[in-house]
Amino acid sequence: MRYCAILAAVFFTMGLVGCESKTDCEKAVDHILTISGKDPSISRAEREAMAEANNRKSMIDQCNQSFRPAGGVDCVLEAKSLADVDTCRQKMMTK
Repeated sequence: MRYCAILAAVFFTMGLVGCESKTDCEKAVDHILTISGKDPSISRAEREAMAEANNRKSMIDQCNQSFRPAGGVDCVLEAKSLADVDTCRQKMMTK
């Protein structure tokens, strides 16, 4: 019986997680934060500052205003480095 209760809890949690979806810009910002975490030129303090809720929200707002309408989100999601993200940003500025 205990096993069934645990199994039911796992499936319930999986259902909740599955229902939680991120916007394109939230995915893009999370991807940028992941990339910056792997970039040795970004200090730990800078990475932590970027990940703070206010800064993350600001990045998402900027994405919604600049990247999303111009198709830049796909470019950012395909980026492998911060240089690639900067290339995406430059492309969006020229549009």
